[in-house]
Amino acid sequence: TAIKIQNEGELARDINELFSDARFLLFLRKIHKVTLTSGGMDQLCIKKVFAEDTQGILSLYRNDANISNWYLRNGNYTIPSSIREELQEDIKSPKKLQEMVRVELSFAFRLDAGLKSISLLPKDESCIFTYLPTSVNEFGFPFLVNSNFLVDAGREKLHQDRIWNQWLFEISRESFGLISEE
Repeated sequence: TAIKIQNEGELARDINELFSDARFLLFLRKIHKVTLTSGGMDQLCIKKVFAEDTQGILSLYRNDANISNWYLRNGNYTIPSSIREELQEDIKSPKKLQEMVRVELSFAFRLDAGLKSISLLPKDESCIFTYLPTSVNEFGFPFLVNSNFLVDAGREKLHQDRIWNQWLFEISRESFGLISEE
């Protein structure tokens, strides 16, 4: 595929903005490094590196400069029969989701530079992930949440009225003793 670029400067600016935050790598299991090249030379390298001898701790780098450190925690949850029944009746729910018995939720906590303590995220930095970040940050979790949420076609917004997403938020709140603001 060949794509003619009309405004190279604008494209470069957009790419730099997109890759200015390497958090998009946090929940991707098989991708650890993304390198952008131009004219045969590496221009930008984003990577995640897991700490040796410490499970769940990783660092994100941009061009070999550490930009953040994270502790990842995964949990597997049994889907209650009432939720499974509602999913079966919901024709909009994907078949794969309707057949699930357990679901995984992942949580990422930002660590300080010394990897010793957790830094709670401000509300505007805490978005919801569906393996990649969405633009949803109104829930104000002090950490990042990832699961197979039901999203719109652009993968930017969540279907908040769907029982599946509501249950995943309930599990997220319960996992960390959070109380709903409702």
